[in-house]
Amino acid sequence: MTSFLCLLAVFGLWITGKGVEIPHKPHAGAAITTPTKVQLSFNLRYNYPTRTSAKISVLVSTDFNGKRESFEDIQAATWTDITDRCHIDYESNKFTPSGKVDITDLHREGKPIYLAFKYVFDPAEGNRQGATIWIGKVLVEAITDGKTTVLSSDLATDFLKHATGDAHKNPTRSENRDALGTGKSLIMQANFHRSATVEGVTYTNRTRTEEYFVSVPYYVNKK
Repeated sequence: MTSFLCLLAVFGLWITGKGVEIPHKPHAGAAITTPTKVQLSFNLRYNYPTRTSAKISVLVSTDFNGKRESFEDIQAATWTDITDRCHIDYESNKFTPSGKVDITDLHREGKPIYLAFKYVFDPAEGNRQGATIWIGKVLVEAITDGKTTVLSSDLATDFLKHATGDAHKNPTRSENRDALGTGKSLIMQANFHRSATVEGVTYTNRTRTEEYFVSVPYYVNKK
């Protein structure tokens, strides 16, 4: 009976998370031993396409240390730009599927994959206005012997409430509306055209800014 009660207590801790640090696993059994293919997809809306001073990039890393709230740690990681592999419609102002993007070549044995969306606004480029980027339906999958395993979860689970930016970026401007309960998309946009003050700091759109929405680690395989 004592052993049973101990087992029950441990199980209760695991379920509630009290006193136990639980690693992120979007789905049970999501770690695949030797995937034959790893792919991702998402929907993206390039809002205000005539605003030409912003750039969106899609990146993948296998050596990021996981500190998603640190701009310096994000920059210190090695990121592979896969934007050219994705279908992005810069003109229609509608949500458009990226297509199934093959990232098998970027997978490293025993290493998790991190996905990032990078937004750069530079008033020295274009017409000094930045497009607003809407991102939804992010899906990361591993395929083994014809069987597909979903590694990702919803946006509220996989991304922080706000993008992580440099010192010039308003920290509340770009937001995860799924996590905030106000929508189902990640929104990335330039600082407000008029100045905005957050926690005593004033932000404007007259300075170059850089920010990232970085995912949780997707454990493609584990030994």
